[in-house]
This record gives sequence, C-alpha cells and structure tokens, in this order.
Amino acid sequence: LKKSLKEFRKLINTLKRQKNKDEAKIHSFLVRNYWLLGIEYYSKPKKSAINEFGERTDKEVSAEDRSRPDIIIESVDGSKTAVFFELEEVKDKVIHRIGKKETGLFASDMIEAINQAVRYTIQAKLKGKYPKGKVVVGTIGKNKKWKAKFAEISEYLGNIEILTYDDLIEKAQKTIDFFENYEKNSQ
Repeated sequence: LKKSLKEFRKLINTLKRQKNKDEAKIHSFLVRNYWLLGIEYYSKPKKSAINEFGERTDKEVSAEDRSRPDIIIESVDGSKTAVFFELEEVKDKVIHRIGKKETGLFASDMIEAINQAVRYTIQAKLKGKYPKGKVVVGTIGKNKKWKAKFAEISEYLGNIEILTYDDLIEKAQKTIDFFENYEKNSQ
C-alpha cells in the first residue's frame, strides 16, 4: 500500500508539471491500485473505461447514449448498488477565476465532470440500480474554503461526491496510518 501511494503521489506531481494532459495514465494506475479509490472497494467487481495498460475498453458502456463512466464498481453492499467514478485530469481547473481572482464558482471542467456523474447515476437509477457518483478532478491542496464547498455541493446532490486527487492521497494515507496503528496496538 505504501509503495503504490508513493507512486501515485509521484504520478500526480508529474502530471501537474506536464504540458499535455494524460488522463489515461491516471485511469490505468487506479485500475491497478483501485484501493486508492477507497478500501471499501477491495475485491468488488469493477469495470473500467481504460485497462491497466492504458488501453480503452468497451466493457464499461452503461447507457444507450454510449456514455462511459471511467470506473464502475458494482455490488458494493451485495445489492444492486453501483459506484460510478468520473476521473478527470489532474490539471483540470476546479475553481473558476478571472485573471488570478477567484469568482467563487466552479470551473467549467468541474461542472462537466459533475454533469457526467449525474447523468450516469440517473441512467442507472432508471435501470433499477442504487447508484452513487464520485467525481475526482484536479487539485486544490488543503484549501479549506473549497473543501467546504465540495462538501456542501455533495450534500445538495445527495448521491454525488466531489473529490480531488489530493483527497484520494489523504484518504489513502489515513488508511495506511489506520493499519499501522491497528497492528501496533494489537501486539
């Protein structure tokens, strides 16, 4: 776990510095190390738009309009549940700015990612599933104001959670810390 988290941090930092966007690298890394999306998904059936080698797949098509969630994890609780992950670029804008000044609004990259997750969850609900959407986009560091906005919007949307790559790293580190402390305290 530590090794894959270290590699993920390195990948995110590398992608932040690159001129070009490369969403496939994130997808393929997370398919190989999907515990980073949440330890609760360990050993659950999953489908992905991009495989562990960075190649596109067709296994994930979930709707008549050929929309494709990036990762689908099914039967999270043993029922008809499905979690749809919409993974965006590390460099995608999260916060709308005019010049260097924040407007207090989400950037269009963020709005598009939320719209995709909403569409996937609506389509799944119409098919009798119990969906949840998770949007992972960009980075904002430890910006508490924006983290609070994400939480507020996620609460409003109900079944859509908004995360950044910073959040994935933070949650993964907490998972590792938990296991280390548990092991230490159980001896």
